[in-house]
Amino acid sequence: MFAAIGYPKKVIKPQVDGSYLAMATTVGSVSQSPQADQQELFRRMVFNAMVGNDDDHLRNHGFNWTPRGWRLSPLFDVVPRPFRDIEDRRLNQGFGDQGNLCTVENFLSRSEVFALSRQEAQHLLNEMVASIRTHWMRIFKDSGVPDDDMEGFRATFSIVQVFSRS
Repeated sequence: MFAAIGYPKKVIKPQVDGSYLAMATTVGSVSQSPQADQQELFRRMVFNAMVGNDDDHLRNHGFNWTPRGWRLSPLFDVVPRPFRDIEDRRLNQGFGDQGNLCTVENFLSRSEVFALSRQEAQHLLNEMVASIRTHWMRIFKDSGVPDDDMEGFRATFSIVQVFSRS
């Protein structure tokens, strides 16, 4: 179930099967800006894979009420997991033809459900790879992550290299 924040008179209880594909369909039918929010959901899904967050269950996605209608809420509750093997990286929810397996091909396989062409989805993926590769270490250091823990996170973020070869 999605959380509905900021407008207590109406609760959104979509019937979803626990997949990003079902969430994208629900976002498309509920959001005031369906295409923008479906594309944002795609970005979050890819981001979760790149940072090793497999705690991406339905309660970690929600809607906020705005004066113009429902919108996908800001991203929250992201937990990067160090020491995850790239070959075994999976999300909690399915999103492509290969279920929840975090491969470029799987992310691109159902891009149309997120209001993206395959080429647009590849472009977004490339942008995220560049951003994470450039900024993750500085952000973690600025946030006070101890040097002893940085090596584990280096392994976590090495998946970016896999995504950038595609």
